[in-house]
Amino acid sequence: MSATYSSIAWNKHKVRYDWVLWIFNLLFIAVSFIVNLWLFPQYNPGTLLIRSFGLLSLLLLHAVLLIGPLCRINPLFLPLLFNR
Repeated sequence: MSATYSSIAWNKHKVRYDWVLWIFNLLFIAVSFIVNLWLFPQYNPGTLLIRSFGLLSLLLLHAVLLIGPLCRINPLFLPLLFNR
């Protein structure tokens, strides 16, 4: 820990990682909303959005928690640990 604040040192890998993550999040929310709308047409859109964001949060939590063990198994996952 340092006593001074340093901002994120952006490089092309971090920018690409962020873009991929944003695109995945938006696609997941859209697909989940459409599937929930198809399966449960009686729910209002607010409820469907809450369900979609809840599913996304659980998925992202599991992905973040899996990065550490995956890096120990295979060094190909180390860039994910760096960008996490």
